[in-house]
Amino acid sequence: SQDYVKALQLYEQSAELGFSDALVKMGDFYRYGRGVDQQPIKSYRYYRLAASEGNRNAMTQLVQNYTCGIAKKPNSEKSEQWKQRALYEGAGKILKAEVRRLLFSKDEKQQQEGMRLVKRRVKENDRGAMVLQAIAYKQGLGREANLLNAEDSINRAIAAGEGQSEGLVAAAKAFMNPDEMGQDYARALKYLEQALRLGDPEAGYELGKVFYKGAASVPQNLKNAQLFFRFSADRGYTDGMRKLGELLIENEKTQSEGEEWLRKAASSGDIESMLILARYYLPKAGQERDFSKSRQWLDQAKATYLCDPEDQKSYTEVAMQLQSLGLKGDDATRFLREAAEKGDTKAMRTLALQFISTPKPTKKAVEEGIAWLEKAAATGDTEAMMQMGHLYSAGLVVEPSASKAREWWEKAAKAGNAEAQRMLAVDVKPIN
Repeated sequence: SQDYVKALQLYEQSAELGFSDALVKMGDFYRYGRGVDQQPIKSYRYYRLAASEGNRNAMTQLVQNYTCGIAKKPNSEKSEQWKQRALYEGAGKILKAEVRRLLFSKDEKQQQEGMRLVKRRVKENDRGAMVLQAIAYKQGLGREANLLNAEDSINRAIAAGEGQSEGLVAAAKAFMNPDEMGQDYARALKYLEQALRLGDPEAGYELGKVFYKGAASVPQNLKNAQLFFRFSADRGYTDGMRKLGELLIENEKTQSEGEEWLRKAASSGDIESMLILARYYLPKAGQERDFSKSRQWLDQAKATYLCDPEDQKSYTEVAMQLQSLGLKGDDATRFLREAAEKGDTKAMRTLALQFISTPKPTKKAVEEGIAWLEKAAATGDTEAMMQMGHLYSAGLVVEPSASKAREWWEKAAKAGNAEAQRMLAVDVKPIN
């Protein structure tokens, strides 16, 4: 859009002067294709320059680059190097994720390391870290439980001053989680309402979620949920835009507004919104089978890089729905292959069956189908193990082998597959 083009020009000028935040913004423009074509390599160069200037957000992007293989091939060593540097610099997202991982591990030494990082951030007046410290005192993570210290940490997190709304929201979320500060919705709602009065968009989003689902002592109220999601969306909070869009497209009278909010969220790089739109545009009963819009959003999600397992799962589900609705040939295979290559075992199995279940599969098709089933089985997928067993049992596209069939069924049983366990218990013999 014109807005992105103008913003790009302004950030480009600032980037040329060496401002690291502007370099990160330029990286975002080229990563997500905002006002320009997507160029992952160019995006990576901007992030690399900004990271060399000590920019924490750029370091976070480089970790994701090397983890997901966005501009460079996946490289766990380089991803870990940038992660450690980001942790040292105190990069928000990475630090929070790492602290939570350490604190909630079962290993006492890791919990203590998590507390060391928390203390460091508390000294820097990080409100979220104060809430994590409270959780550690409450649950006895990396130290003995101490309820008085837990309460003191919460009070520090929500005290008036810079960052108060962040502390209020973090505390509210902790009080809605039974594994953190225990479920106390009255207290959580009180904190969220305080943050809302301070104009915090995340508080609006969290309140919207409470009323959308309903909770203890809080009945479901979709009208209130919509009001709070709108508060969040109007202030540019991506999750709020997405949830508001989801709510609005469920009503025929507000569908077009819902689509607009989802597009706004998608334009900020939100893959979940892209996948919701892809699913929304799937042909409905009685409609022409026009897959173009659904394919467009699925392609955009793929181009934005699916790193999160839940996003990968959603991508696969939409791709398989497209196929079941009549998308045929190379298009269907392409979507399944992309999902399979991202590690989705259901896509691997479906793709495998697509190769081997044709009336007269070629040798190459059989080999590729078997390879995908074996790859799925190697991840621990017991359905793939069962299918391999059935292929060898019946001699379908492979030489029949009772021993190999039983071997695959035993693997599935050992991995917990109930059907395989029943078959072996009654000594079901392979067909051949």
